[in-house]
Amino acid sequence: MTRLAKELKTVVYFILFFSMTFAALGLFVELVFLPALAWINGYDGYLLPSVGRVYKWVTFAGIEIPFCTIVMWLYQRRR
Repeated sequence: MTRLAKELKTVVYFILFFSMTFAALGLFVELVFLPALAWINGYDGYLLPSVGRVYKWVTFAGIEIPFCTIVMWLYQRRR
């Protein structure tokens, strides 16, 4: 396997890892944490995320996943 193929494989793994991490974080915050916080404050309904909040999560992930991937890839190469 050439060096380029190894580097590309590493970058793809990092992208997949950070995509799954941000998806799990978003699901936890929107479906567990925020409804629990609302329940503690006395709200008696269930809060589903609005389309605007989902869009903000997607935008956040779209900006942070490449950044985190590049940082981890550079760290991996230096190490």
